[in-house]
Amino acid sequence: DCKADSSAPVEVVVVGAGYSGVELALNIGERLSGTSRNVSVHLVHRGEDILQAASEFNRDTSKKQLEAKGVNILTGTSVLEVVKSSADTTDGSRCTVIVQDKDGVSRNLNADLLLWTAGSKPADGV
Repeated sequence: DCKADSSAPVEVVVVGAGYSGVELALNIGERLSGTSRNVSVHLVHRGEDILQAASEFNRDTSKKQLEAKGVNILTGTSVLEVVKSSADTTDGSRCTVIVQDKDGVSRNLNADLLLWTAGSKPADGV
């Protein structure tokens, strides 16, 4: 519940930077960046660039918009594991997303909200 403690930071991780992931990350960044909340949004994508099926113009425009809203874009990064966070939470809902970049460097991303859009695609013929 984002309104339960308005002073606590909210950490969001969106996995997958296709159309769905970019749209979610941008909307979360837009809606929460203008509030008094400390919001951190990470967009994690295994590919080398976001919106790989889009034109270069659309990719560049989207990156600029995401960065303007404070979204941290992590391309060339794979999710290794998602585990229950060791952080003390009242409802145990936080998780830790363990990611690894293309150079083999791992890091942990804490998440109050994990949105998984990777691996989704429209049905054939749509």
